[in-house]
Amino acid sequence: MTCLHKSLLLTITINGQVFEFNGETNLATALVCYQLDSTFACAVNGVFIGKDQYQQTLLTSGDSIDVLVPIVGG
Repeated sequence: MTCLHKSLLLTITINGQVFEFNGETNLATALVCYQLDSTFACAVNGVFIGKDQYQQTLLTSGDSIDVLVPIVGG
């Protein structure tokens, strides 16, 4: 049995869905869990993050990630 200290549990929200991680997590890892297979833009707490910064963007408990997928049509 593994016991986790509550302070080590990281809870984030991606498009309204709650995810929990053990310890430090970056944006790239969180997005893998969200299982996207299309082009998208991403914002953390309302601030857009460039794709080249996903690995370096560390998340903290309570962060909110918005994933925006382009809509094609006219």
